[in-house]
Amino acid sequence: MNFDDHDIEPLIDMVLRFSKAVAEGAARENLVLLAQIIAGLKKYRAFDPDRFRRWCKVLEHLSRDELLVIGFAYRAERELTGRTDAIDAFGPLLRATLNSAGYIEGEIEALLTAVGSSGLLSSASAYGGLAYQPTPWLSELGMLADIEAHTRT
Repeated sequence: MNFDDHDIEPLIDMVLRFSKAVAEGAARENLVLLAQIIAGLKKYRAFDPDRFRRWCKVLEHLSRDELLVIGFAYRAERELTGRTDAIDAFGPLLRATLNSAGYIEGEIEALLTAVGSSGLLSSASAYGGLAYQPTPWLSELGMLADIEAHTRT
C-alpha cells in the first residue's frame, strides 16, 4: 500500500488515535481490527481521521464475545443477501448461530443489546422480544476489516 504526501497528516492523526487505544488498554484483537480499518480506509479511498475515530469509539472496548457476535452478524447478513426474506430471517439466523456457538438465550440477548448500542445492529419491538437487523455500519466494517476472523477460531 502506497501513501501519498496528502496522506501524511491523516495518517499521523490515525496513528495518534491508535496509540491512545493502546495506552487505554484495548485488547489485541480490537487493535488488530483498528489497524485493518486504517488499511481499509486507505484501500477504499476513505482515508479520513474522523471515520477512523468513529471506528475507534465503536470497537476499542468491545469484549471478545461482542466481536464474535459482530462476526456472526456480518456472516448472516452476507448469507442472506438477495433473499426476499432477509429482513425476517436475519435475527433468527443470528440467534441460532450464537446458540450453536454455546451461548444461552439470556447471554444472547445481552450480547445483541450490547452490540446494538455500538450502532452495528438496530433493534425493534417484535412479538416475543426484540428483532435485530444489521445497519449500514456493519456492512462498512465488514468491507474495511476481517470481522469474521473471530468466528473461524
